[in-house]
Amino acid sequence: MIRTIEQILGVHPMNQKDSAATPMRGAFTPAPDYTPFTALPNRTSLTAGLKAQPACGADTPAPQNVAAAAVPSDTVPAEKQQVAAQWDEWLTQQRLSGPDAKPDFANPAQMNHFTWYQAHGWTQPYPGEDKVYAPADVPGAYIPSSESDG
Repeated sequence: MIRTIEQILGVHPMNQKDSAATPMRGAFTPAPDYTPFTALPNRTSLTAGLKAQPACGADTPAPQNVAAAAVPSDTVPAEKQQVAAQWDEWLTQQRLSGPDAKPDFANPAQMNHFTWYQAHGWTQPYPGEDKVYAPADVPGAYIPSSESDG
């Protein structure tokens, strides 16, 4: 993509990777195609799971496609609320967004587990494991990130 942008702007490649990349010329045509089309409505909520809704309000996606997988519930089961609270506390210690954001700051094993648990409604253990772990108990949690400076 960067190589294509550079070519559109008439900029020389910034590095060897850009220079070696294949341009995306095939994605563009010399003349626009004004054939009408029907846009598909958004079926995924962009605000689901947020603790505070944005000022513009919650979005209202189209009804779920009956052929698609069910959307996981935002409600944490009662028996998993304590471990989910530990993950919420862990999350406050990470630098995922904002002015102090740092790429790859979170331990990869913990981040993978957190993402899995959240995506599966805190009901399914991580693949190959038999229970939902707290952040400190995740196998490999003691290993620092490869991007850690110390």
